[in-house]
Amino acid sequence: MKKEIVISVNSPGEIAGWMKPAVKEIKRLLPDCKITVLLLKDVFASGREKNVLNQVPEIDEISSFYKFLSRKNENELYFLHIGGDLALTGILAKKNKTFAWGYQWGTKASDSSYMGYFVKSEMDKKVLLKRNIPNYKIHITGDLIYDAVMGDIESKQPAPYPEKIKTIAFMCGSRMLELTSLLPFYLKVAQMLKAKYPELDFKTVISPFIDLEKFMDLGELQPFKGIEGVKGTLDKERQILKSSEDENTFIRLVRGNHHEEMNSSDFIVSIPGTKTGEASCLEKPMIVVTPLNRPDHIPYFGIIGLLDLIPFVGKFIKGKILLTIADKFGFTAQPNILAEKEIVPEMMGILTPEQVYNKIFELLSDDKKLADMRKNLSKIYSPFRDSAKRLAEKFVESVNWCSDSAKKPFLSVVICTHNRKELLKGTLESLNNQTLPHSAYEIIVVDDGSTDGTEDLVKSLSFDYKLRYIKNEWGGRSAARNTGINATEGEICVFVDDDILAKEDFLENHAKIHKQYPNSIVRGPIVLITEYKIPDYKVKPSDFSGALFCTCNASAPVGALKDLGGFDESFKEYGYEDNDMGWRLYSYGLKRRFNMNAVVYHYKPHKTNPTLEGDIKNSKEMARSAIMFKNKNRHWKTKLSSRANFFDITMFKLFGGNEKTAEANIEKWKKAFEEKNYNLMSSLESKIKNYYFMSELLNKLKK
Repeated sequence: MKKEIVISVNSPGEIAGWMKPAVKEIKRLLPDCKITVLLLKDVFASGREKNVLNQVPEIDEISSFYKFLSRKNENELYFLHIGGDLALTGILAKKNKTFAWGYQWGTKASDSSYMGYFVKSEMDKKVLLKRNIPNYKIHITGDLIYDAVMGDIESKQPAPYPEKIKTIAFMCGSRMLELTSLLPFYLKVAQMLKAKYPELDFKTVISPFIDLEKFMDLGELQPFKGIEGVKGTLDKERQILKSSEDENTFIRLVRGNHHEEMNSSDFIVSIPGTKTGEASCLEKPMIVVTPLNRPDHIPYFGIIGLLDLIPFVGKFIKGKILLTIADKFGFTAQPNILAEKEIVPEMMGILTPEQVYNKIFELLSDDKKLADMRKNLSKIYSPFRDSAKRLAEKFVESVNWCSDSAKKPFLSVVICTHNRKELLKGTLESLNNQTLPHSAYEIIVVDDGSTDGTEDLVKSLSFDYKLRYIKNEWGGRSAARNTGINATEGEICVFVDDDILAKEDFLENHAKIHKQYPNSIVRGPIVLITEYKIPDYKVKPSDFSGALFCTCNASAPVGALKDLGGFDESFKEYGYEDNDMGWRLYSYGLKRRFNMNAVVYHYKPHKTNPTLEGDIKNSKEMARSAIMFKNKNRHWKTKLSSRANFFDITMFKLFGGNEKTAEANIEKWKKAFEEKNYNLMSSLESKIKNYYFMSELLNKLKK
């Protein structure tokens, strides 16, 4: 089955600044994959996104959400969300039973569809953490825009800093309205600068998202209503916009490689957006202007942006709202947002050409400020080199997780053992006979202080999968499992006991759920067997378990386990350390899922000694652990799980019997043992263990 990478984008900035370098690197690592781009609707779109996408050689297909939703998919799909509505990409991932990755954006509402998120910086990571995105899912890869810019220019580095500024580039954005409304404004600024600096050259880099022929056919540009400026004439032959007030003032209109054109400029005047990031990569001094003279024409996201759809008054209301909240916008220039302080000057409000001229003049007169600006921009952006490579490597690694080409395991199976080497051998052998490729998983055996030769046995074994052995001093189940968690190389940790036999598709079914439903706790049936061999058994509905977490058959993301500090090692006695881990994973936002096909067979042989002392001891210890679990995690669900609740206590007092009935049941059990009446033994064991569990529970609750 062919791999198909589906990338969601929406507007010019995401396509030019983020998508292009990501696509190039993904195609380098997966040369045989198909790349489909989903063009999602967006208020910031220019209308010419498809034209630009058609020129990207790595793209095989361009589609829309609804078109792709109805498409019959025969390929192995994986999603990368770069722009647009996160929920739409999530819906498609769920429909196709696969996962998505997001770049820069993330919300709790859509999180269940996303395997993880790539972000630019530590600051962006903090934003996602505030939105309750789990820490382990967030990967800092850097700003893709750096690779987009450097990949386009021949020198692969910023142009040397000139002794004197000669060329100023005005960046007007990627939409026709921005270009036609801002150029007369900038032409007036250029006219004022020309009077002061006659040697200055001015240009504007026309975005590939703008229809140049349609623009030039306008013939002339009048100042936009509400925005000061000067009338300009468009000269097709010379490709310039000429001032009607001063024949010596004109702005060159350039197309082609806009990154090269920016690199050959000495100073940038830009509106907010991707261009401020591109200029920063090239270490260009700049000012960022946000004229709010006509806020009704400014595209905006969310509910405010939807006001545009209301006839006649919608834009007017939107404009008034934007003016009201303008002082709450914070930084709009990308370098300032990343640095969380002003690196480049920003101007926002109802602006005049004279104000912008004065600011540019101030900067051109201060060589030190210009040099400091370049130095600070380099410090912020140069570490982003190879961001696309880092993103693509992690993304492709996840695509290959469960294939023969996997470079690292997807699943890490942790088995804790203590003096049960012969049973352990059977467990390891059953895990070698799995339908999942052996490269997709590893087995980690944590020997918790065994003295029966377990180490020699494990080291003498050879399997097709990667087997690792870790010797642990006797520290208990929680400590041993934490040792295993910390040693994992995979993304998902699967816990099994050392006395189970795994069905051949056991690991495949755990992996399948985690790929289809990221952010999950996966459990499966635990079928008891009395003979140590895989039976001919068909799973029944009664094999379902509502337990929070059972380390005989459970899996969870390694990152989530580590974020939570692993198992609580203060649970020293028998039981409930796994319930505690399950509850904390659930509280962390993971969803509980039960896969009836992820089956293990748990070996519980008939007793060979006529005693229940060990069972009674474990029942009492479990009761004390249950109280500890309840007190630590105060919630009605944990109260139910611990059985320290009104219903369970009332039922025990009414029907649980007393010490005399418990002793009588023990005698009955011994007689059944002599008669080898295993069904009666099992029934009596349950009653006896329940009595000693609940008795100890009540004693502890009274204290």
